[in-house]
Amino acid sequence: SPSLQGFHMTHTLGGGTGAGLGSLILEHLKDLYPKSLTMTSSVCSLLPSEQSCDFEVYNNLLSFAYLKRFADVCFVIDNSALAKVYKAATAPESVHAIGDLNPLICPMFADATAPLRLPSAINSNLRAYTAQMCLGPSVKFL
Repeated sequence: SPSLQGFHMTHTLGGGTGAGLGSLILEHLKDLYPKSLTMTSSVCSLLPSEQSCDFEVYNNLLSFAYLKRFADVCFVIDNSALAKVYKAATAPESVHAIGDLNPLICPMFADATAPLRLPSAINSNLRAYTAQMCLGPSVKFL
């Protein structure tokens, strides 16, 4: 379609489905639509924790390589750092589930894409938005 500007993909990087299948989808989108832009909202855990699987760091590393090669803009949230901030802001002695972080992550991703979803004179298309957010091809992780 001549009016297709690009794609926005939301996924996690630590597990097999979000990391492996997400990277494969990203690669195929770039192959099928080479002129369209691709934005990703990626949740990852950069620090090993008690709940992480043995392959989480490896999955993150491989996924970042795919993001660098096939994505144009990447919004990255570190799950472990966010959990530390959440635990410090709430009662540190209480038990927190990973699902408690969703109300914090969702508004961040929604705010990042608001200029594209809501009518405004600024950032009305994906190319202008990408040009203002990423100053060069190597500066794509926000």
